[in-house]
Amino acid sequence: MIIAQHIMERCDPDLTLVYVPHLDYDLQRHGPSGSPAAAAAARLDAVLSPLLDAARARGATVVALSEYGITPAARPVDINRALRSEGLLHVYTQADMEYLDPWTSRAFAVADHQVAHVYVADPADLAAVRKVCAALPGVAEVLDGSGKAAYGLDHPRAGELVLVAETDAWFTYYYWLDDAQAPDFARLVEIHRKPGYDPAELFFDPAAPSAARRRDG
Repeated sequence: MIIAQHIMERCDPDLTLVYVPHLDYDLQRHGPSGSPAAAAAARLDAVLSPLLDAARARGATVVALSEYGITPAARPVDINRALRSEGLLHVYTQADMEYLDPWTSRAFAVADHQVAHVYVADPADLAAVRKVCAALPGVAEVLDGSGKAAYGLDHPRAGELVLVAETDAWFTYYYWLDDAQAPDFARLVEIHRKPGYDPAELFFDPAAPSAARRRDG
């Protein structure tokens, strides 16, 4: 925030964009209710106040926006595992670890919180994929062409189907059926290799040796 104020004062920019993380990671780690969320909101008030004062002093227009809101969700929905069990998703094995093979898969999902894009290579498989997805507990809607258009999601890079989760459910990207064959990035913060967002990477086992070293160091 201090740097943003400095830039506004010294450089007089036409547009200043400031990312404020306080209501993002803490709410994902601890949930949107309870004392950690309230403490994060209090810290946000403290750091935003001088920035807003500086913006108003310049006569700037302040716009606050967010790309998403955070609500409690406790039920994981494993779309890719379901597609794999039906023979629609394929993997390849390297060093005893499994990796998604999108090039040979007939269908796979890219998950992001409570929305997932399902890509189907052959239109002939669309009905079968839709049936698999619709049967999964936690799936509220399966959007096809008209459904995507109603939500403004009918763009060239959208999946052939888009899934919307029920209020208390969220979509995983996981595709392996045996944890012993999970890919090397499965338990790491590795946003560029995972085919979807993974909120579980925010957590670690406090009993693990790496976690103990982190506490001690």
